Amino acid sequence: MLYRPDSPPMGWNSFDCFGWSVDEREFKENADYVAEKLKPYGYEYCVVDFCWAYPGKGRIAPPDQTRTNGVADVPLRLDAFGRPMPATEKFPSCTDGFKPLADYVHAKGLKFGVHLMRGIPWDAVAKKLPILGSEVTADKIISGENCDWLNHNAGIDMTARGAQEYVDSMAALMEEWEVDFVKLDDALRPYRKAEIEAFSLALDRLGRKIVLSLSPGETPLEEAGHLERYATMWRIMDDLWDRKSDLKKIVPLALKWASRHVDRGYPDLDMLPIGRLLKCDDGVGRDSRFNTNNKRYLMALWAIAKSPLIIGGHLPETSVKDIGLLTHPDIITLTLKSVNNRILSDDPRYPVWAAEAENTEYIAFFNATNAIKPFRFPLRREYASVTEAFTGKTKPLPKSLYGVIPPLGVRLFRLKRV
Repeated sequence: MLYRPDSPPMGWNSFDCFGWSVDEREFKENADYVAEKLKPYGYEYCVVDFCWAYPGKGRIAPPDQTRTNGVADVPLRLDAFGRPMPATEKFPSCTDGFKPLADYVHAKGLKFGVHLMRGIPWDAVAKKLPILGSEVTADKIISGENCDWLNHNAGIDMTARGAQEYVDSMAALMEEWEVDFVKLDDALRPYRKAEIEAFSLALDRLGRKIVLSLSPGETPLEEAGHLERYATMWRIMDDLWDRKSDLKKIVPLALKWASRHVDRGYPDLDMLPIGRLLKCDDGVGRDSRFNTNNKRYLMALWAIAKSPLIIGGHLPETSVKDIGLLTHPDIITLTLKSVNNRILSDDPRYPVWAAEAENTEYIAFFNATNAIKPFRFPLRREYASVTEAFTGKTKPLPKSLYGVIPPLGVRLFRLKRV
C-alpha cells in the first residue's frame, strides 16, 4: 500500500517564489528556515519543483524545448537511461543526482521532495536511449498524449513493452537519491489512470515511505476511489495564486470533495501563496496580494478541510505576521489532530465547517463574497470557554455565535467542552 501519513503533509515548495529556476542556494535557504522556525509545528517536506533538469534561470514558465532534426536545442540533462538529472548550473553539488541535497535536508531532520513530469524526455526519444531493465529503447514507448503546457516530455504508452520498466527506473532513481516526496505533474487534467497506477506501484515496491502528490487539478470526483488506492494527495484545483477570484473558485471544489469523505489520502487545495512570491521574475518578487482576512480564510479552509499545508513563499523574506499565521496553534491543531471534519452549511457563498480535536470543537464561518456577511449560529450545549481563534478574544459562554464575517474572510471559533 502506498505511503500515507496520519495527517496531511506539511512543508515548503519552490514553485510560487522561484518557478522553474530555483537553485541550490535558494533551496537551502528555505530548508534552513523550515528546520529552524517551522519544524516544531509539523512542517517537514522541502520540495524542488519543476524543470530542475533544465539549465538557466528566469521567469515562472520556461520555454518549451524547440527541436531541430528531432533533437532539443536546449536539452535537459539526462543520464544514460533517459532519466532527468539536476542541471549543474543550478545545483552544482548534484553532479550525480540529488543525493547530496537530500543529505543536506535529512541532516536537518527534514524530508526531501522533487517534482517529476509524467512521460519521458524528448531527448531520450530522439537519441533512442536504452531503458534500464529492458531491451527496448525510449522511442518505442511513446504515445501521442503529450503535456499541452510544457513540451519537455513525450507521453508514455503504458501498454508498450518497456513502459513500466522506465517508470520503475525513475522510482529506482528516487530511492537512490533518498527522496521522500514525489510531485507527479500533468497527471490529473485529463486523468492519467495508467501512469498514476504505474508510478504508484513502482514507488510502493521500493518499501520507502514516499508521498505521491498528483497535479494539477481539477481532479474528477468520480476518481476518488482510485486515488484513495494509488495516491497520497491530489490537487482539486488548477494553480492557486493570490487572486481573490481564486479564493471564490476553491470553495465549491472544497465543498464537493468534503462531501465525498475521503478516508485515505488528502484532497489538495494547492500551495499557500503567502509570503514573498515570484522572485523568479526579477530576483525581488512581491509580497502576497492577499490581505489579513484573505490569509485567515485561506489557512482556516486548508486546515479544517484537512488539506496539505505546503508553503509557496520565500520563507526568509516572509513577514513575522505571516509566519505567525502559518504556525497558529489552532491551524496546526486542526491540520494534525482534528477528526469528524464536516460541513454544517454547504452554501458556496457562506459555507460553515466544523471539526473536533481532543476536548475541543471548532466552527468556521466563511464568507466567499465581496460583501460583509452577518451571521448567527445557535449553540446546542454549554462550553467551558468560547474563543475566537485569530483574535484570541473569549466570549462569555454565549447561547449563540454571532457577528459579521469580512469579505473573503472567516470567523473561526474554538469551543472548549465542559
